[in-house]
Amino acid sequence: MAAQDSAEAVAVGGLNEVGRATAGVSKAKLAQLAGTQPAAMRRLLTTDTPNPTLSTVMSILKSLGYGLAIVPKRPKAKPSRKRMAAVRGAVA
Repeated sequence: MAAQDSAEAVAVGGLNEVGRATAGVSKAKLAQLAGTQPAAMRRLLTTDTPNPTLSTVMSILKSLGYGLAIVPKRPKAKPSRKRMAAVRGAVA
């Protein structure tokens, strides 16, 4: 299994276990809240190789009261003095 596949499985597994426990809902109820079929939700949450679309992930997160944040892998480089001056000039 590739690293990306493994990460996706962990992410969906996390939605399943943590999200459902936090929300206190069954897979069938989660499917209803997310606007999908119960069978599709069961497949998504129990398969070894999940491959949900972004819209499906967003629907599940929204139904559980979560959001999605995109964060950089590495800390940003410190902005140059020139860039900081340009930002300050734009604000002034």
